Amino acid sequence: MWVIDGSGLLLTFWKSAAIGRDGRSFHELYSDLNTKTAVYAEAQVTRGPSSPESLRPVLDARSLGGVAPDGGAISLAPELSALSEMLLAPALPHLTAGAPVTIVTHMALQLMPFGAMPLADGKTALIDAHPLATAPSLTVLRQLIARAPSPKAECLVVGGSMPAATHNLHELPGSLAEAAAVGAYLKAEPLGGAKASAEEVGLGLARKELRCVHIACHSAVRTLALSPVVSDEAKAQYKAVADAQRMAEEAAAKEGEDSEAAKAAAEKAEELYAAAESIIREVKRVEEQLPGAMSEGLLNTDMLAQLPLRGHPTVFLTGSHAGAGSVSIDALDSLPRSLLMCGARSVISSVWDVDDGAATHLARAFYELLADEPDISQAEALRAAIISTRVAEDGKWDHPAYWAGFSVIGAAWGL
Repeated sequence: MWVIDGSGLLLTFWKSAAIGRDGRSFHELYSDLNTKTAVYAEAQVTRGPSSPESLRPVLDARSLGGVAPDGGAISLAPELSALSEMLLAPALPHLTAGAPVTIVTHMALQLMPFGAMPLADGKTALIDAHPLATAPSLTVLRQLIARAPSPKAECLVVGGSMPAATHNLHELPGSLAEAAAVGAYLKAEPLGGAKASAEEVGLGLARKELRCVHIACHSAVRTLALSPVVSDEAKAQYKAVADAQRMAEEAAAKEGEDSEAAKAAAEKAEELYAAAESIIREVKRVEEQLPGAMSEGLLNTDMLAQLPLRGHPTVFLTGSHAGAGSVSIDALDSLPRSLLMCGARSVISSVWDVDDGAATHLARAFYELLADEPDISQAEALRAAIISTRVAEDGKWDHPAYWAGFSVIGAAWGL
């Protein structure tokens, strides 16, 4: 079912059993598209955990090979063209040129890269012709539009976090530069390094009246990976004290409390404890008061669902798969859903892997445009930022894998 109004397109239903002209079903096209983008991302510096193994054999098994070692030969055109014919073609003749388009998504459509789907000419992408936004339903969209941002509210900017070593995540130099640039545009001091912990970010979200939140970090489906509350170095010191105390107890039990060995071990334990006393208190506080995941630097959907967002902010997440989630019959269990439920008026995120350099350019272009033209919509700003990213660095980031996963969910007006 398609509903057309003066401002654009509202898509509310599609036939999941539809078959493309090459014989692939909707679900096969969707699966192949995601697999291709994942393989392409293997050669990039992405803001999320690396795939445990290459998916290239999957492409070969489905006769979708022709993949160069650096991923450069991967083309998403067949899948995007087939999906466009399936999902967009019936409505395209009815769209006003240049009009903003709102797509009300249903089930797996919430994960579709509509912006990259080609128009009738087969060359122009939908994002080239129209500012785009999505919404989970018309009722939700109406509620989000009614959430007026507070002009006096603050902005929260996060970047350059240091994930715990146990997560095995690489550094993201682009996220630090991105946070500095975004902070300058929004006139906010970014939280970075140890200050970009899950606890500090969570407190900022829950206690401040915010109009904009920007978080540049590693992420995965339904989870943001920030700095741990207790650093790896502090944990090492805490363990050293615990080990020294255990050795002192063992020496006292074996040699006697008055033995030279027991006294030396006890003295060493006391010295280590005195040097790390504040760290020990902090570790014990974290163990007693914070969930294990949050203490390790993780903010997931369950935690975010408990943090009221005052001020109805726009939230921009530039980590990999921050907009993805599990599809249910009525919603997408994802970070954007939790944030919208808690009070956000819109969320910008990507359902695909996010390249560190491309994300930095896209975010800077987005806020720079809004700073120069504050009356334009977020959808228009994101469209312009995507176009800017595609032509930057001599077209280095022109491939849809770099930008097509990003979308605006919710009320895409104002900031």
